[in-house]
Amino acid sequence: MAKGKGNRLFLLDELRGFAIICMVLFHAFFTASEMFGWPIATKLLYFFMPAEPYFAALFIVISGISCNLSHSNAKRGLILLGISIAMTLITYSARYIGLYGIEIWFGILHLLAVCILFVALLGRGLKKIHPVVGILICAFLFYFTMHIDLNKGAHLNFFTQTIDLPEWLYKNDLLCPFGFYSLNFFSADYFPLLPWLFMFLIGYYLGMYVKKGKFPKFFYNKHVRPFAFVGKYTLWIYIVHQPVIYAIFYAVSLVMANI
Repeated sequence: MAKGKGNRLFLLDELRGFAIICMVLFHAFFTASEMFGWPIATKLLYFFMPAEPYFAALFIVISGISCNLSHSNAKRGLILLGISIAMTLITYSARYIGLYGIEIWFGILHLLAVCILFVALLGRGLKKIHPVVGILICAFLFYFTMHIDLNKGAHLNFFTQTIDLPEWLYKNDLLCPFGFYSLNFFSADYFPLLPWLFMFLIGYYLGMYVKKGKFPKFFYNKHVRPFAFVGKYTLWIYIVHQPVIYAIFYAVSLVMANI
């Protein structure tokens, strides 16, 4: 419920709707490519792969903004944590009915749940930091930790220098929520706390200006109504889209096999 000056911030709904549509399309390409082996989906997947972190970042930033507009971040975070844990259990259990490669260990819902609870616990302290200073610090920390991913060479960025990370961090998967995992680790959806917590906090500090009604009037007008509508139901769309996509592609593959 993004509001400012008594009015709903429709642009945030629209941006959230755009981001979730992009996520659904990306996951559709991934499913069709990796699970059904459709060549056209593989081409689309690799074409759109460079853009995936950007629309995910948009979604995460908007979620951070919303923390300033929520009546209870603790309640919201706990509900989302329960949903994300259920998603892990369901996707892992799917292997017992022959569905492999869909397990989610720390996806974007896990990330958002932990980030929201982080704000719920430390919000008073975070608010003591001026929003501009908070944004600058978090932007630097995001840049500092953005390459801890094992597939990106596992290092920290410090201006023109890089700092190698110790190998013991990557010996097992116990630290996967923080971005450290072994070569055998797999998660169909993976957004670790490092560096994405800092992107969320950038949104949190931007949200302080939203709460004070300091965003331009442009944010309060409707521009693309379908995006705004979708943006109101992003959580439910995210929960149901993957099984719906799989069911559709499975039905299509059966039809194609019998043609």
